[in-house]
Amino acid sequence: MIHSLKKLLKSNYLFTLGILICLGWILAAVLAPVVAPYDPIAQDLSMRLKAPSAIHWFGTDNFGRDIFSRVIYGGRYSLLAGCLSVIIAGIIGTFYGALAGYVGGIYDVAGGFIVPIGEISTDGKGIGLDGPAAGLQISAVDAQNFLRAGQVGPFTAFLSPARMGGEISAHSPVKQQWLSLR
Repeated sequence: MIHSLKKLLKSNYLFTLGILICLGWILAAVLAPVVAPYDPIAQDLSMRLKAPSAIHWFGTDNFGRDIFSRVIYGGRYSLLAGCLSVIIAGIIGTFYGALAGYVGGIYDVAGGFIVPIGEISTDGKGIGLDGPAAGLQISAVDAQNFLRAGQVGPFTAFLSPARMGGEISAHSPVKQQWLSLR
């Protein structure tokens, strides 16, 4: 695996550059108190609305706060929101997907409604959510991916032995065992 990763990094320079940029921003966000040149909330009205310069790389805002420092500190909240959304979606989607894959029926049908509900208000024309509500919104949309993986998992566990043994008919013992679980 490490050999194939090294090969990918050497062969695709744009991929390598993108990974390095992302890792640089993540590292900067994690080490924000060390990396940021100024306090992100300290106001200096004498420096308000300054253009980018060697002192303030991204310039300053209406209150004289350094924008570069604010971007680095803001990255911490973006990383937290992204990680929490994936974790919440993973837990909900995996649990519900396994339930829908194992039991089927109404759980299987109801799983198809998770994404449309989430996409209705995130289509750009719907409700603009901020804070925890936006995180739950993202989790609801992402949960569908985990839900589908959870549905496929139990079925694949019984189908794979049947394929290896060449038994794919409707009367195979593996399929009968699968149907008896439902």
